[in-house]
Amino acid sequence: MFTSFNENDFWKAIEEKDYLCLKTCTLCSMLQDPTFERGETNEILDVLKEKVPEIFEEEIKLGFEERLERSEWDKRYFTGLTYCLQENFAESRIAYIQEVGKVVHKDTAESYRKSMKEPVPLPKQSCPKNSQNMPKKSTSEKHQHSRDNGSNFPLAGTIIAAVVLVGIVVLLIKLL
Repeated sequence: MFTSFNENDFWKAIEEKDYLCLKTCTLCSMLQDPTFERGETNEILDVLKEKVPEIFEEEIKLGFEERLERSEWDKRYFTGLTYCLQENFAESRIAYIQEVGKVVHKDTAESYRKSMKEPVPLPKQSCPKNSQNMPKKSTSEKHQHSRDNGSNFPLAGTIIAAVVLVGIVVLLIKLL
């Protein structure tokens, strides 16, 4: 069962080969669990490989893309890597994104492990309809989640959501 997005939308996107929705679901999973502790992203990738392997592209170096030394990795770099994946959905990018995510989000890894023992329901995000942006948490939900577990994840999640939204807008502009 997927928790980072609406699972029914995911399976419908598989049937309809809605690659934008499937890529968005994959990115939502990565951004909801940047340490990849829950294994959801790997499950999604397994489904994509089996059901729609043509979604994966050959890796190309993007003009704005850079590879940083490990000592320079940070959460912004991780988010940038997910944007590069959105722009060039190459399976070969994923292992590196996972490695960076585990390193830069290690401070939140313990809260993820705890959440695996005591599940905290995440909001179900739908695939964008007609390339519209994804639903966001209300301000009170963000603050409530922050008070519940004492982490700064809602702020990071908001920043990541904004980056994903910008990516979708850029993609829309390119399509027009």
